[in-house]
Amino acid sequence: MNPENLFDIDVPQLIYQLQGILASGQGYGPEFTPVIETTIQLLGDVQGKRANSQTYFSLGECFLQLEDTKFAEKAFQTSWMLEPTNLQAGTYLGLCLEQAGNLEQAIETYFTLVKIDSQNVEMANHVMQLIHQQNNIEKLFSYAEQLIELNPKLSAPFYYRSKCYFAAGNIKQALEEISSAHELEPTNAEYLELYLYFAYLEEQYHVVLKFDTQLMSDTFAITSRLMLPNAYAADGQLKRARDLYAAMFCSTSDMTARIQVAIEIALFHASHEHNVAQSNRVNKWIVKRDPNNSVAWSNLANNTSHDYLKLEYFEKAHNLDPNNHALAMNYGSTLMNLGKLEEGFELYDRRRHLLNQSIANIINYSEDLHDKKVFVWTEQGLGDVYIWSWLLQQLARQTSHAKVQCEPRLKTLLSRSFPEIQFIDKNLHQIAESEDLNDFDANLLLISLGKYFYQGIYDIQNGAKEVTPALKADDALVEKFHKSLCTDDKRPLVGVCWRSSVSDYKRSNSYLSHDDVIDIFKDLPCRVLNLQYNSSPEEIATLNKALPNQFVDLEQVDLKDDQESVAALIMVSTLVLSVPTAVFALTGALGKRLLSTSGTYFLGRKKHAFFPNTVTLSKTIGTRDEIIEHYKNCLLTELSNINQ
Repeated sequence: MNPENLFDIDVPQLIYQLQGILASGQGYGPEFTPVIETTIQLLGDVQGKRANSQTYFSLGECFLQLEDTKFAEKAFQTSWMLEPTNLQAGTYLGLCLEQAGNLEQAIETYFTLVKIDSQNVEMANHVMQLIHQQNNIEKLFSYAEQLIELNPKLSAPFYYRSKCYFAAGNIKQALEEISSAHELEPTNAEYLELYLYFAYLEEQYHVVLKFDTQLMSDTFAITSRLMLPNAYAADGQLKRARDLYAAMFCSTSDMTARIQVAIEIALFHASHEHNVAQSNRVNKWIVKRDPNNSVAWSNLANNTSHDYLKLEYFEKAHNLDPNNHALAMNYGSTLMNLGKLEEGFELYDRRRHLLNQSIANIINYSEDLHDKKVFVWTEQGLGDVYIWSWLLQQLARQTSHAKVQCEPRLKTLLSRSFPEIQFIDKNLHQIAESEDLNDFDANLLLISLGKYFYQGIYDIQNGAKEVTPALKADDALVEKFHKSLCTDDKRPLVGVCWRSSVSDYKRSNSYLSHDDVIDIFKDLPCRVLNLQYNSSPEEIATLNKALPNQFVDLEQVDLKDDQESVAALIMVSTLVLSVPTAVFALTGALGKRLLSTSGTYFLGRKKHAFFPNTVTLSKTIGTRDEIIEHYKNCLLTELSNINQ
């Protein structure tokens, strides 16, 4: 193709028009005369077939000075096509396309330039910025992957890929990605800030503390700097945290910043010092100065034990900030816990915006689920899946056209329990490639199924409907463990789980130590089966020594990832004693007798709606020895009833 054919402009007509402008002196000021004359000369070269890549590039520059982006775009495009290695022409073409609002073409142009020169860091960064502005996570992830393949030393793709994983709710992988970006460009403050934030969310507080000096500089906003005292508090360095909060509060005269610090101080008092009264005093100080502070009202709601105040404060906070998804989720959870299921499930559904932005944008509901094609996205954590597996049981009764996303370690267990449902152990990106979600009448998160089945929960609570165990263990595996554990020794086998990997202050109040386990079970007429997945070798050694011929630990079983074996061990057990963990939830969903160190209050009733064989041993009043003695006596009563 001839160059003049690439340059899709009526050159003679354009020369004629420009000459007319020069003759009339109208249309442009006198300062543009040299530019117009140069443009006419260059167009003459094009008309005379003397133009090369540089001719068209110079022509594009002239058109830009004349503020004719459309003609400039054509000139730069022709220049680049004639000389593909002319990266400057390609760059100017991309800028013209971007200025004209043709972002897709601009992105493709910039990306082609990076393919030609993979060392062009600035161009790679700009490509990622433009795609990020489009708010298309799948596209952003795809381009990041390609850029990393072109040049694994580019930091921007790792940075944006971390944002993709974060939007998908995978903070662990997001942290790995931003860590790579930070290593490649350690002086980038934006990368460091995000790296520390993700490390903080993943409870890797040592990472945050490592950068204490940098974090306290004016480079970072007050919200980021607050991660440091928060990390000290979470790390158990309460005095250090307290002193730093006080210093930050006193060092600023800006009331907005002071209130931000005070919010964290209030949470510190409640979460780490267990001083709810002091936390409330701080929150009331905040609302006195800022009556519209929804966070302080929300904190007051979380701190109170009075249901009417909890609802009043949450309603006030929600009305002040109705677009706050976290607040709506907590308000909804409170409504559900107080038995107001219809309104509660509706508000709790807003958590989809917090768990996974990609899924939040494609959620779709149908009027009902009867014989409908339904896709269900998994919840975060095994415990939630187990607790709400009753909803899958109801879904299976409504339709045989359901697909449910799940973790790989749950696929076999769930498939056995609900054969009418197809379980998919893929991530969002893989599902988007293999499934057309438009083919489904509804796609939603697991707990959001409650919006369709809350009446069934009322029926269970009112005794109009019985609950059958939702999950089924592998019979062959149960038999295998039964033969190895229960053939020779006929003593009752009590499975025990004493703590969780989640250490929030409300839940941790019900946790036990391995020393507590020893004091509870010593001299009881039973054996103790270890179901604690993250127990240390030191703990196991101590338990073996203190409970000889009682404590049973199957080293060959992976209690974290082999959920099939955990389910079978639970079924082999005579009963299970557990703190609030995934083991607690799995035991309840299997229908096994469960003794809980926490309350069983659930969805407005003292009895857990889905776990009828669960009883609470909760005793919050008394010394540690009194509480342990209470647990011991309850277990002794259970064992006596078994032997009768």
